[in-house]
Amino acid sequence: MPSITEFSLPADDLVPLGNAFDLIGRHRFGQRWTKDMARAVRLGQRSRDREKRARGNWALKALRQCVENGWLPLVYFVGSRRVRYFDASDGPTLHALYPQPTDDLEGQIELDGGDIHPCMVDASDLSDVLRRKFPNPSANRTGPHRNFLRFEEELDRYFNDRPLDTRGCEVFRDLGKILPEEFMPSRATAYRLIDEARKRVQAHFLNA
Repeated sequence: MPSITEFSLPADDLVPLGNAFDLIGRHRFGQRWTKDMARAVRLGQRSRDREKRARGNWALKALRQCVENGWLPLVYFVGSRRVRYFDASDGPTLHALYPQPTDDLEGQIELDGGDIHPCMVDASDLSDVLRRKFPNPSANRTGPHRNFLRFEEELDRYFNDRPLDTRGCEVFRDLGKILPEEFMPSRATAYRLIDEARKRVQAHFLNA
C-alpha cells in the first residue's frame, strides 16, 4: 500500500498575474519580449525606451481585456476571502492591473474607489485564448520581418481623436505625414492593422 506522501493532489491552476502578462507579451512579440517587461509599465518607473514601453502597454491592455471579458479568470484576496472578479458582477469595477508592482510584490488589482488587492489568475486556458482572440499577425507574413509597432502605436492615438469610420486611405495618408518611411507598412498590411486598431479602440470603449 502506498504511503500517504505518495498521493498527490491536483496542481493549483492559479498563477501570479505577471505570468499571464509575460505569456501575452511573448505570444505577441516573441523574442522582443524580455523578462523585465513588468518594470517597463510600473507606475513611476516606466521605461524610457519608447518601443519597449509600447510593447508593455499593449500587453497590459490585452491583459485587462482578457480579465474583463472573463477569458482569464482572476481571483483577488480581501483578507482571507477570495473574490472571483468576473463573477462578482455587483462589485466594484476594475480600475487597473499591476503585473508586478515592485520586485517584492506579485500582481495586484486596483478597483474603482482606490482599493488595491493582491490577485492571481487561472492561466490554464490562456494559450488557447491567445490563439483564438489575439492571432499573431506576423504568422502570415512572408519575407523579412518588419516591425510596425510604431505604426500600431500611432494608430491607437489616431483613433482616440478621430472617428473610427475614417477611411483607411485617409488614415494611411495622415500617418505617412508624421512617420518616417521605415515605419510605414505596405498598404495591404496597413489596412489590416488599421482594421485591428479600430476593433481594439472599439473594444476599449465598450468595456470602459
